[in-house]
This record gives sequence, C-alpha cells and structure tokens, in this order.
Amino acid sequence: METPQRYQRRTRQQWQAIINQFAESGLSAPKFCEMNNLSYGSFSKWRSTLKLENQDLVSSFVEIAPAGLAQDPVSHDWAIELAIGNHLVLRIRQPV
Repeated sequence: METPQRYQRRTRQQWQAIINQFAESGLSAPKFCEMNNLSYGSFSKWRSTLKLENQDLVSSFVEIAPAGLAQDPVSHDWAIELAIGNHLVLRIRQPV
C-alpha cells in the first residue's frame, strides 16, 4: 500500500513562481496541479490571493508630471529626488 504524499509548505515567493510557471504552461489549473503534485485548493487560494495583491499594488501607483509638460514636453527640464531613508536618496534626471 502506497503512503499518501504530504504537501509541503511554500513561501509567498515560491507560490508566485509556481503561479508564473502555470501562466506560461498553457495547461488547465487542475492538470498543472496534478502534474506538479500540488493541491488544487491551495493553488487556487494562492492564485487568487496573489492576483488581488498585484491589483492593489498596480492601482496604488500615481502618475506625476511637471506642470505644463503636456504643452511642450521637450523644453522642460525635470529631476526627481526620492528620500528612501537611512540617508539614501534616489535621484532621476532628464537626459540632456
């Protein structure tokens, strides 16, 4: 008699990698889970969770542009400085 195989616990990053592999596989979710020895229930839960988190992340971005850029985007210089903390600053400047 074959001993049932226990499913392993995976991290959020591992599940994200699995979901990415599934997206590229072209297989149905049940078939992908069967071929990779995954619980379909866990797979579905994580796919839904990660999809919602990614949607929240994308919707939280706000596009910014200097005033008047729409009229003449070439003639305006711009620079962005983002203070990250711990004395770190990210600086982005328009190429000259």
